[in-house]
Amino acid sequence: MTKRSLYYKLDENEEPVPVQVHEWATDDLEKHIIGRDTEGNTLVSTIFLGVDHDPAGDKPMLWETMVFHGRTAEYQKRYSSAKEARKGHGEVVKKVFGEENR
Repeated sequence: MTKRSLYYKLDENEEPVPVQVHEWATDDLEKHIIGRDTEGNTLVSTIFLGVDHDPAGDKPMLWETMVFHGRTAEYQKRYSSAKEARKGHGEVVKKVFGEENR
C-alpha cells in the first residue's frame, strides 16, 4: 500500500495536489477561504487546510468548517472536496444562524 501525502496545495481547478511540507508551508492560505459568515460574535468559517486530517481514511480530509463563539462553538466538520466543503458550509450556516437569516 502506498502512503499518501499529508500536505496538499490546490491546482487551478481546486483539486488537491500532493506536495512536500516546504511547498505547503509557503502557500497563500488566505486564498483558500471557502466561506466566512458572522452574526454577532459567532463566526462560521470554512477553509482549505492543506493538511490531511484523516491519513488512515479512504480520502484525504482537507477542508474544514468550524464555528467560533456562540452556543455551537467548536463544532467542526471536515470534507474531502471543495464541492462538499461549499455545501457543508451552507448547511452549518443554516444550522447555526437559522434558516430565516439566510
